[in-house]
Amino acid sequence: MWRSTPQGVDRNISGVSDAMAVTYDDFLSAVSKAGMTNGFSQWDLSTAQAHPEFGMSILSLKKDYQNAKTDEQRLLANTAANALRKSYGSYTGGADGMQYSGTGTAADRELSHLGSFGGFSYGKAAPTYENQYAAYQQKLLDGILNREDFSWSRETDPQWGSYKKSYLREGERATANALGQAAAASGGRPSSYAVNAASQAGDYYATQLNDIIPTLYQQAYDRYLQDYNMQLSGLNAVNAQEQLDYARYLNELGQFNTDRDLAYKEYLGQYDREKDYYLALLDREQNKQALLQQQVDAILAAGGSPSGGLVDRSGYENEYVNALRRAAPAGGGGGIPAVDPDPDYGDIQYHDFGDTFAFTWRGKTYYSISELQSALNRANLSEKEAENIRGKLAGYGFTS
Repeated sequence: MWRSTPQGVDRNISGVSDAMAVTYDDFLSAVSKAGMTNGFSQWDLSTAQAHPEFGMSILSLKKDYQNAKTDEQRLLANTAANALRKSYGSYTGGADGMQYSGTGTAADRELSHLGSFGGFSYGKAAPTYENQYAAYQQKLLDGILNREDFSWSRETDPQWGSYKKSYLREGERATANALGQAAAASGGRPSSYAVNAASQAGDYYATQLNDIIPTLYQQAYDRYLQDYNMQLSGLNAVNAQEQLDYARYLNELGQFNTDRDLAYKEYLGQYDREKDYYLALLDREQNKQALLQQQVDAILAAGGSPSGGLVDRSGYENEYVNALRRAAPAGGGGGIPAVDPDPDYGDIQYHDFGDTFAFTWRGKTYYSISELQSALNRANLSEKEAENIRGKLAGYGFTS
């Protein structure tokens, strides 16, 4: 933690040695503590969500703007905020920081194209499965599970009735024949022999009728089992057909997923190519703009006036350049000094404008501690480079 309070201005910078990263939740918490919940546009919030360090820097600049006592100080803070927006999101926030204006560079156009790339859509619906045999399967299963237990009664067996009539008829005929034959033998006179013979003939058929009962019972039970087996066989046949249909569905679903995964990989590949192209454009434009800004800074530091074309290409606003010129000490040579185009990491310069201040480091100007901190964090400093920076800042009164 680096801290100093010259002229009553609270200044701190953290993470120089370990580049401690901040999160979007850290940013939201800092915004809430500052009472500036409604002070950010949706574009600033979106950029901060993607780059939390941007959010911390833009918050510090908004505080500078809020605490500014002169129009020049407010202009400097707003211009620095817009320069930060250009660096991270290729847009500006207007005079109050709540607007949106794209910078119109090739990177911006590519970013717009990337933003309209759209989410992945395969365009085909996944196959669905519906068991067309479900109702029939349930009906067959219910019939099997709720099947009545086997029971048999000769009175309800239609074959018993048929056999009974036949055997009774034959028994009556045999009894009559036996009586007739006995009467003929005795000269037509009834005798006990005739009665016994007739009775035996009738009993024979009655016995035959009773002997058929086990056969009828077994036949009925066999029919019961046959009907059960037929129902079970029918259910098995339907189940087998349903499994074939389901296997066909699984094959179709597997092919659908394979085709969709292939299409998604192609989509990601195209998106990655677009993104890489955008990042390459953005890096090239930022490097070019940084060089132009170094030229403007050098001209201002020497007491000169950069051309309007150079100022426009640098991304600086004319009001910002005029404010820097007014803030520089009389006689030239003050204000934002020229910097070595290839400085070392420890070459940080501090500029005190009274109620506000700025740093220059590696050819760029930073108007808040948090903005400088973000740049240091992104630089991936070695321990030696961080030690050089700590020594330089200590010389300006910033102690750890």
